[in-house]
Amino acid sequence: MAKVTLRDAGEADLPLILDFTRRLAAFEGGEVTATEADMRARFFGPDAIAHGLIAEVDGKPVGSALYYFAFASYAGRPVLALEDIYVDENVRGLGVGKKLMMELSRRAIAAGCLRMQWSALDWNEAAIAIYEHLGAERSGGTVYFKFGEEAMRALAGEGKDD
Repeated sequence: MAKVTLRDAGEADLPLILDFTRRLAAFEGGEVTATEADMRARFFGPDAIAHGLIAEVDGKPVGSALYYFAFASYAGRPVLALEDIYVDENVRGLGVGKKLMMELSRRAIAAGCLRMQWSALDWNEAAIAIYEHLGAERSGGTVYFKFGEEAMRALAGEGKDD
């Protein structure tokens, strides 16, 4: 039986974190522009905002979960926001993803979080089925929006005296 273990990501894991992030982006059709320096600043610098878990099977890194804490203003409590979860396709079915989600749930509880939240692409039916099997609920009635960098700059009026 394969032994699944988890550990906090360390600075030496930055290449691994980027590799897993690139693999996830390739699967989702996205593009990674982050560098090791970007990740180092966000995970380990003086203004660090991100946290990471590394999953290993028999001592070999096979996945990660990257998360941060947000704030639920109505409740005045923190929220654990899962940004990315990745498990190498060669070890799927061994419980690696479940173990990552269990540990994130423990950390959310320990931090007094109101909830844990994340998003999944609507076409990723396998992931959605797993999340629902674990007991996750869809966040009905919520539409997620985003401003890209250009839209933020335009809205902020950069270069304008408005």
